[in-house]
Amino acid sequence: AGIPEDPATGGAAAGLPGQIALAGALKDGTDRWVIEQGFEMDRPSRIHATVEAHGGAVKSVRIGG
Repeated sequence: AGIPEDPATGGAAAGLPGQIALAGALKDGTDRWVIEQGFEMDRPSRIHATVEAHGGAVKSVRIGG
């Protein structure tokens, strides 16, 4: 029962940089990411994220796709 994954979740994608920062793995500067979801359920999606960080903390996240 249940759904193994979402086709695309902008809210989850926006929270991902914060989790990476909490793990101590976010580098300073601007990064651009492509987050892929939904491939296993034949509803492929790509979410584009631009993440700005300073001092190991997220300063801004922009999501599109």
